Amino acid sequence: MSGVYTKLVPCDKTKERIAEIVSLINLENPASVHDLHVTVIFSRKECPGISDFRPILPIKAEGSQFDIFPNKDGTKCLVLKLRSHHMDMLHQLCRREYGASHDYPQYIPHLTLSYDYTQPTVPSNDVAGYFKDLIFDVYAVEPLNLDWISTI
Repeated sequence: MSGVYTKLVPCDKTKERIAEIVSLINLENPASVHDLHVTVIFSRKECPGISDFRPILPIKAEGSQFDIFPNKDGTKCLVLKLRSHHMDMLHQLCRREYGASHDYPQYIPHLTLSYDYTQPTVPSNDVAGYFKDLIFDVYAVEPLNLDWISTI
């Protein structure tokens, strides 16, 4: 059984800027710059035709605040929540036009900056303001293998 996963990937210049900021704030266990992405759709349902969809790129975003999300292995992720009207619209379009499902009460576009964050608090949200003019220039669609999800 499989569903579909879509993501936006930052351009190389944005990846470099994110890496610089992460280094400046001395973030523990930072995610690899190559893994940076924003999930648009994580659908347990098939979405016929979505792999042929080509959104208008690039899409811009800016950091709004840090948060901690649980990780599937019991650790915590440090995420940077993003503000982007276009990301929100893209998510809604994929749900409406392609029937994508969504397991959460609301869509929260975010970048995971650390998949193993052990600090009790997040960095100051003043730092989130340094993440401006983030540019995402790749939209990727991948099959979602639900077999491994059912074992979690």
